[in-house]
Amino acid sequence: MGRRQYRGRAAGTARQPYRGRPVSAALPIPVIQLLQVLTVALGAPAVTGVIAKVEARLQGRRGPRVLQPYYDLAKLARKESLAPEQASWFFLAAPLIAVAAYLTIPLLIPVLTSYGLPLGYMGDILGGGFLLSLASFVIATAAVETGSPYAQLGSSRAKTFRRSPSRWCCSSCSPWRC
Repeated sequence: MGRRQYRGRAAGTARQPYRGRPVSAALPIPVIQLLQVLTVALGAPAVTGVIAKVEARLQGRRGPRVLQPYYDLAKLARKESLAPEQASWFFLAAPLIAVAAYLTIPLLIPVLTSYGLPLGYMGDILGGGFLLSLASFVIATAAVETGSPYAQLGSSRAKTFRRSPSRWCCSSCSPWRC
């Protein structure tokens, strides 16, 4: 029996940082990051559809189709943009800022891979929470800018009930009521 030769790095040498090298033999890192963003953007409506279908089944109803969020997004994309007369440019820019904040999260937090990402050092789960809060704040600010009390009320209601799934899960799964 001959001795095995070690073909790894020499002891004490550090691993070289990412310099355009592919993480796997198949895909380089920029492609993986693009796939992560596309997976989140295209997969989020499917998750929403499955949740709505399961929730309806648990309540004894038939429920919407699983692909209904995709149909709703297609319908919304065909509509024209309307803005109140007293609203500024921020009212029309707020949804774009919110979507950009939502789609930045998969660049920071790995979704499809366990490899470190080049932008991963810029944020972690707290950074992701900040971006989610930023998107919500931007939408609420756009509602306030309209000057209508109904828009402000709707924005406040949406922010309040957005927390309801965690309360529902907490109150249904534990003996303590939230």
